[in-house]
Amino acid sequence: MRETTLRHLKRVLLFAAITSAVGTVVVSLVILRFSEGLPSLAQLEKVEPKRTTILYSRDDKVIRRFAVQFREPIPYEGLPGRAVDALIAREDRAFWDHWGLSMTDIARAALVDLVTHRRLGASTITQQLARNLFLT
Repeated sequence: MRETTLRHLKRVLLFAAITSAVGTVVVSLVILRFSEGLPSLAQLEKVEPKRTTILYSRDDKVIRRFAVQFREPIPYEGLPGRAVDALIAREDRAFWDHWGLSMTDIARAALVDLVTHRRLGASTITQQLARNLFLT
């Protein structure tokens, strides 16, 4: 009986090792595939979101504003603390606990996507920002 248990344990460990190796290769290939064309860290630090174009008269009065989205940059320090707290509570409760990607949420969303055939998404605030700035 002990020999059977040992043989079973070896099979489980071998299966786990093979699964881990295949998973590592798949994740590496996905990262390599999708990392092409991503901005450098220097580019990320100099992000300029689309802004409103403002047409002024000769006497500096606003004649017209042209934009798809009206945005006015506000420094982080200018945001009310409760607004930041509300955003984090609504969009990414674990914001302070992860480094931009929540692997637990990604795995959960992938499982739900596979089972229900609908796109749930697992975006953290960081992922939403990256998607809005860099993806079409």
